[in-house]
Formats: sequence, C-alpha cells, structure tokens
Amino acid sequence: MVEGPVPFDEAIAAESSKHALRLCLAPNATASLVETVRGWRPGEPLTVMIGPEGGFDAEELDAAAAHGFARVRFGSFVLRTETASVAVLGALLARE
Repeated sequence: MVEGPVPFDEAIAAESSKHALRLCLAPNATASLVETVRGWRPGEPLTVMIGPEGGFDAEELDAAAAHGFARVRFGSFVLRTETASVAVLGALLARE
C-alpha cells in the first residue's frame, strides 16, 4: 500500500510500530538504499520516508532515527519529491 503525504510527527509515530524496515532518504547518508534492503523482498512491509523539497533537516533526521528509521541515500542525484517516490518504488521492485 502506498500512502500519501502526512505530517512528519504523525508519520514517524505511526510507522514506528507497523514495519520492521523503516528508511529515511538522506543524500549524505553512509548506507545506500540497495545495501540496506538487500534481504527485503517485495510484499514484505517497508516504509520509505521521502522529504520535502530541500530534504529533511537535521532535527527531523534525528527524530526519525529515534523512531527506528535508517538513513539511506538513493544514488548520486537529489531528485524532486514527486519523482523520488516513483524512482524508489521502481528501484525496489527491479531488484527481483
């Protein structure tokens, strides 16, 4: 299931209890999306948070991490919010 935009605090609180694998896109993260989802299979629960234009600020990244979200980078380009979601879904599904 793909959900639409929700307020940040609501998203991290709700998702922290739903999915074992929780990811937060951050261009400067040390881990890549591909490395982090290596054992994940389509159909298994997964949450990927994609920030607003300009990305998440440091306080938001820290709050997400406190709720179990791992910071991951998605390639060497910073994508617009509306294209990042489609690109991430495509990359995840193409791994099969």
